[in-house]
Amino acid sequence: IVRSRTKVTPVVGFLRPGYKAAVIARADSGIENLASLRGKRMGLGDVGSTSYYLAPLFILNQAGITPDDIEKVSLSKQVAWRALKRGEVAAVGMNHGRFEEFRAKESDPTQFKILGLSPQLPDDVLIAGSHVEASTIDQLRSAFATQSDALVAALLKGTRNNKYDGMRFTTNVDDSDYDLVRQMYANAGHEHLIEERG
Repeated sequence: IVRSRTKVTPVVGFLRPGYKAAVIARADSGIENLASLRGKRMGLGDVGSTSYYLAPLFILNQAGITPDDIEKVSLSKQVAWRALKRGEVAAVGMNHGRFEEFRAKESDPTQFKILGLSPQLPDDVLIAGSHVEASTIDQLRSAFATQSDALVAALLKGTRNNKYDGMRFTTNVDDSDYDLVRQMYANAGHEHLIEERG
């Protein structure tokens, strides 16, 4: 979509192992499976977020539950986690890695269960605008290839980017990698945001 509107060029992809979304409930909630969420409140992230909104709705869809079958509540990840713990929502949809971090900090990690897990989600992509010369893009790709370890280490400074732990760079970025996301947008009722691949 971005390429068709702005003529950008993918430079590198950020391959993130285990980049998935999960639908989580409390183990003592009486909710045994995804079908049990029909008619219940579910905490989700911002509309359009891949792992906090689109993928959790896709997980539900695979179980025959449409977005209209649940009461969607838009919450930040921290607020969603607290709401789940207090029983204010029946389930939450979030990045699986973030769920593992939250669960690890609990005194009893067994009080939560995964009802469904998404397929591997597409990579993040660093893109260059049409004003960037091809030679510059080649130099960038070369730098990512030769300095990969140092660049990954720099990305991992602090805690906000720990989602990139274990990642690697790739220059093999194909638009078809995002067909799953297009399918998720359609599933969430946002077909108008999808454009055909060129």
